[in-house]
Amino acid sequence: MNNIEAINRAKRALGLGDEVLGQLQTKNYDYFLVRSDVQLTPANNFFARYSFADQRNERNAVMPGGIGGPSTFRQNLVRSQSLMGNVTSVLGPTVVNQAFFQFTRKSFNNWPYRVEPHLEVPNLAQFGTVVGAPVFYREQRFQVSEVVSWLRGGHEIKGGWWWIIFGMRCSMV
Repeated sequence: MNNIEAINRAKRALGLGDEVLGQLQTKNYDYFLVRSDVQLTPANNFFARYSFADQRNERNAVMPGGIGGPSTFRQNLVRSQSLMGNVTSVLGPTVVNQAFFQFTRKSFNNWPYRVEPHLEVPNLAQFGTVVGAPVFYREQRFQVSEVVSWLRGGHEIKGGWWWIIFGMRCSMV
């Protein structure tokens, strides 16, 4: 990027926008977590937890090694949420049952600021829309499980089941 004016003249000749150096890249994060533990009965404990994470990256460089011009920058938004709970029940002096559920959702947006053709000077610089970079991704997962533990002498025997539903959606440039 030593000769930005020459690069901008070449891009203008192709009808494309200028590269603007010195743009402020920002990263903002918000997180919180709420958890509750409840003794339902002397033999039953319950906990629930909800967590939320929100991340906003403005003018995020997506090219490794600093070879991407400002026209390759993206607006990157990431949001993660998770809700989970667990019930632990003591069924006798040697038997414990744990029932667990979880729902999680994560979304990832990586939108270009400008949509321009991808231009590349190999091993030196890249400009415009980065080809192949995902612009949207969302996944959801629902999980339920149950495990029974039995103590017998110096041994522990466990058995149970789990069930997971997973869904994903992705879009590319």
